Amino acid sequence: MLKKIAEELISRADVKAYYMPQDYESRMNMDETPVEFLAETDNKAETGRDRTFLRSMKFTSDEMFHPIKELSGGTCMEKRRELFGDFVKTAA
Repeated sequence: MLKKIAEELISRADVKAYYMPQDYESRMNMDETPVEFLAETDNKAETGRDRTFLRSMKFTSDEMFHPIKELSGGTCMEKRRELFGDFVKTAA
């Protein structure tokens, strides 16, 4: 039910909404790195901001460039941090 409500709200131009699913794989390409996941373009300035943002979320430089599926064995916590990062960046 919550997913259907979120889909409706996200599709509206007059509302800013975000949905964090329980099955993270439905929103993430597990072969991407955290930097790739957050990237909207290949702009170096944006990549720098994304790396700074990931550091603020306690990602190490090494973790930023490993596929998400390899982070702590692809644990839920790492995936949750990555999706939360996407949420914060989207909401900004």
